[in-house]
Amino acid sequence: MASEGAKFPVHSSKGTFVAGKRKSFKTRSKKWKAEAARKDFIGNKAEGQGFADRRKKKVMYEYRKLLNKERRKQGGTTTTTEAAGDGEGGNTQTSTQEHKRFKKKPVTAFSKQQQEFKRKQAEKEQRIKEAEQRREERIKAAAKHNKERWKRHVQLGKVNKKGQPVMANRIEFLLNKIQKEASS
Repeated sequence: MASEGAKFPVHSSKGTFVAGKRKSFKTRSKKWKAEAARKDFIGNKAEGQGFADRRKKKVMYEYRKLLNKERRKQGGTTTTTEAAGDGEGGNTQTSTQEHKRFKKKPVTAFSKQQQEFKRKQAEKEQRIKEAEQRREERIKAAAKHNKERWKRHVQLGKVNKKGQPVMANRIEFLLNKIQKEASS
């Protein structure tokens, strides 16, 4: 096999034997870099279709550009096919809807976060207002209850000279209590 090495390169760990000469890895890599530097084009069909890729991208760009121009024309005025279509005006509605759709600003993550923050802030303010209202109602109810208790205490706490309770006040209190229960 060593005699056939002159025709075919034999790979070893240190380099390549070609026609009885050993070429090191460094010389091969330098030669490859020199060849790559000499190329002033990106590629060909055998090397990954560099030309075809550029051509496809350019065609797609031109196509998108043409579509955008057509959309702009349709959005501004109705075309002859739309005017002569159904006679009902259905096509013109769709073109105006498309026009509105394109005028809408895209919703970005930042704007979503802003809307979410505003919504949460409004909810928080609403909860605070409701809590304040409940607290005021509780305070009013407690004040009313305390006032009634104080009235009852004063009325039932009256005594005569000997220290006995005044029965007229007690009977009046019981009468008011019975009337309240009967009315409700």
